Amino acid sequence: MNLSNIVEEILAYFDYIRANRRSINIASEYQGVSYSIDVLIANVHRKGGGIVVGNRERKNISVFPNTDVIIRNDLFPNPIQARVNAVDNKRRLAYLKDFHYLRNPTENRTHVRVTPRQEIVVTINKDGLWRLTGKVIDLSIDGLSLMIDDSVITQEKLLSSNDSVRLSFHIPDEKKTSQYTFNFPAKIVYSNPKNKDNLYRVGLQIFPTTEETSMLRQYVFDRQTEILKEAR
Repeated sequence: MNLSNIVEEILAYFDYIRANRRSINIASEYQGVSYSIDVLIANVHRKGGGIVVGNRERKNISVFPNTDVIIRNDLFPNPIQARVNAVDNKRRLAYLKDFHYLRNPTENRTHVRVTPRQEIVVTINKDGLWRLTGKVIDLSIDGLSLMIDDSVITQEKLLSSNDSVRLSFHIPDEKKTSQYTFNFPAKIVYSNPKNKDNLYRVGLQIFPTTEETSMLRQYVFDRQTEILKEAR
């Protein structure tokens, strides 16, 4: 994922957190002493690539211009580093920008994956030659994992790494009367037979459109929130 896509995803997280009136935690350092504060997002500037934050209690915002801070929230796949671009002490606000994820070197996944609450059935189409269906185990905006009954895997319908396929499915939504159908290309990353229950596990990299990416991202954010509530 290139830098512009990373920033776009981070800003989408900030938009979601702001809309749901949740806070973010900012960790910084002053004269060698580390500290952290919880702040609210007052505004998200998509064009400028930054956010405005303010203290919950309307106290002074304890960050300093031209310093780096670390931002955390349960929704983020990794902590986010940012630069304090400006501080307005009179209005008790700070402007942050230059966002990027701080990654664990052993972590390969770029995006958060979530398990669906309801069953999602995906149709796999291989060049119009054959079709298979599988059930989603987890998904993100750039990949998903499926379980497929190995009784339907034949010599003519082998799933091999790097094969290009097309996926179609819809995500059940109890709040809407109509359901959006996703239909986009994908590449098989792995296909592993499972001895238990006669199932194949298939991992795919997906290539949704901009609109589909936005809708998948919203689903992932909502599902993350549900899962965190269940955990607590």
